[in-house]
Amino acid sequence: PVPTLVEIMELLYDWNVNVRPVLGTMQQKAFGRPGLYVELKEPEWTASDLRDRQGKNITMPDLFISTLRDNADLSFPLFFDGTECANLKFDEYQVPPLVLQCFHGPTLTYLRSTIQDTLVPFFTTKDEDPAEAFINIPPLVLLAGKSVCHEDDFWFKVSEMGLEGIGPDKKCLLGDTNTKQSSSKATTELEQVLVDSRSRDFLRRAEEHELAIHPWTERLEVEFISDQFSTAYDELTYLFCHLNVHGMFAENVDLALRVASIPCDEKDSTTVDTTDSPSLSGYIKKYECLHLQQQHLVAMSFSTCAMGLFFGFFITYWAMESFNRKQ
Repeated sequence: PVPTLVEIMELLYDWNVNVRPVLGTMQQKAFGRPGLYVELKEPEWTASDLRDRQGKNITMPDLFISTLRDNADLSFPLFFDGTECANLKFDEYQVPPLVLQCFHGPTLTYLRSTIQDTLVPFFTTKDEDPAEAFINIPPLVLLAGKSVCHEDDFWFKVSEMGLEGIGPDKKCLLGDTNTKQSSSKATTELEQVLVDSRSRDFLRRAEEHELAIHPWTERLEVEFISDQFSTAYDELTYLFCHLNVHGMFAENVDLALRVASIPCDEKDSTTVDTTDSPSLSGYIKKYECLHLQQQHLVAMSFSTCAMGLFFGFFITYWAMESFNRKQ
């Protein structure tokens, strides 16, 4: 059977409170505190199916918050993020204990305001001011499919939500072109360069908004791997080391952890399949070289102009001196 949210919180609480201290991993970052990364489905998917104890319709966000409130002993640790402590050392950071994600932006906005207005006062004792309580509002992550991540108004909408992260379909960063079946190599090359340009622009906009990027979903099966890569390892390496994403959803967690834990300069540099598809890193270098060549052309133009002025001045001066001597 599929475990309920309460059963998952019980397991998490028991692991963090009772097991980790015995294992001696409380202070080891490599065995950091696990948390919950919760996705709430879009409201219209579940609005007609959810009922409260009185049989009335209830929304997914309200049901989630009600479950947290009814199991305060289990859920309270999820709202205290020790990494925000003032005396935290630089190497003691751990991921937040609770992160909330949804494809529906208004749901995330509603969750933030409702948690602030209901759960924060609830978790705060009567002797404390709720406004001063050290209760962490969970980071909010907007999930984005490939059909919306490059829309013209996407970042305008994002800027109004007060988010901490974006969870894009990895095709938003890797493209959705079938390079192996492309009839034209030139077309394939151009497509790859354009994909890389859009990926860079997406990541730049995310950085401007100070948002973490957690693409989804990495799987081992070949049919789920982008065509320019041979394996999921290569694709993950590209995402972490070339695009510098902050995290990754993966069905094979062991592979994702291994890739994320290896320094980029120690990974195999031949991460892109060069047999059936072009090397994207090669195109990047080529276009970087083109950019440098353009810079060199500008420098040469200035140098040529300066030399022309110098010789022009010299010839003019020589002609004037010759004319004066003849007179």
